[in-house]
Amino acid sequence: MDPQGVLHEALPAASESTGRRPRADAKAFDVRRRILLDRHDIDGPIRGLPGWQRLVKDIEQAIAGLPRS
Repeated sequence: MDPQGVLHEALPAASESTGRRPRADAKAFDVRRRILLDRHDIDGPIRGLPGWQRLVKDIEQAIAGLPRS
């Protein structure tokens, strides 16, 4: 499964864009993805997703590996 690909298809479908709009939406994918992530409740249901759990674990490991000042 390609989560990025699924999101690429889902965002324009959710916006119900027609005509030239879908192409403009595709160009704005990064902005829309950032807005979507900013609106997520990181303490909500997303915590149950394996991909989210891996992301949190990877971030924690990266932080733990940083030199302390």
